Amino acid sequence: MIRQIVSMSNRHRAARELASLTFLLLAAATISYTADSSAAEPPAAVPSPTGQPWVQTFSADFTLPTASLEGWTIEHGTGSQYGLAGWGNNEAETYTDDPANLNISGGALNLVALVKNGGKDVTSARIHSQKLFSQAYGLFQFTAKLPAGKGVWPGLWLMPAKNAYGGWPTSGEIDVVESGAANSVPNQQVQGTFHSGKNYKQDQYQTAFFNTTNDPNFNTTNFNTYDLLWLPGPDANTPGTLKWYVNGHLYETRSGGWFKPAGAENATAPFDQPFHIIMNLAVGGPHTPYTGGQLPADGTYTMQISHVQVFAAPRTEKQQPEKN
Repeated sequence: MIRQIVSMSNRHRAARELASLTFLLLAAATISYTADSSAAEPPAAVPSPTGQPWVQTFSADFTLPTASLEGWTIEHGTGSQYGLAGWGNNEAETYTDDPANLNISGGALNLVALVKNGGKDVTSARIHSQKLFSQAYGLFQFTAKLPAGKGVWPGLWLMPAKNAYGGWPTSGEIDVVESGAANSVPNQQVQGTFHSGKNYKQDQYQTAFFNTTNDPNFNTTNFNTYDLLWLPGPDANTPGTLKWYVNGHLYETRSGGWFKPAGAENATAPFDQPFHIIMNLAVGGPHTPYTGGQLPADGTYTMQISHVQVFAAPRTEKQQPEKN
């Protein structure tokens, strides 16, 4: 989401996926406080590339009465502390840890945007797992209910645990799901995107949309399951693959097409490094390109997340996980 959005070939895809079955999908994962090392199939019908049951590497179940945000990092402010006033997109919100903006209740994690005084007073919430969990490759899954409203910009996304190749977007970004794009029906469309590039002025991104054309009954204000399947390439010279799903329905596949950073030895770079999880509810301002400069009406907007799960495919005896 750190960008200003202006808006593959399928050849050899099957061969790449078949070759990818021999590759390790688990890489550099810290241990979640609710991690379960036993094999488990995620709720959505996203098959493991090896044909074997998924291995869960991270789980945050916010439906449990014992659920907490222990280990997660709660962001504060407007991004100016990072030199990104308006979080790099001229956004209107100030992030807080106030329970009015961030709480676990009703069987979900709630990120709440409060818009007051004609958009002059906006608070919301943003958290990330950089100190808790990161992983390269595998299946990243969110079950969430997104708010509807012009100018409201919820996002569930991934950023590098370490900027191995440099600052944004050179080290990459993967947006598992976001909504609120300008000219979209607020409760009928989401999108999945990756970002890469030599520098922030040369952002090479690709995106696709899932909406009621894909599923006439789709509504973002219901709980839906959003998945990213992230596969390595079969060898260092062949880029890996990113696949986006909604409720088990594949709607986007990207195999390469991203910027390979200088000095990178792997064609999958920058998407060959561990990434961590970010969940936030942004609010567009009058100069936010993504939301078309639209300000939401005064009110309360809530993104609810019931589950966050990450899985890896079983590794072979010769494959070993990376160490942090």
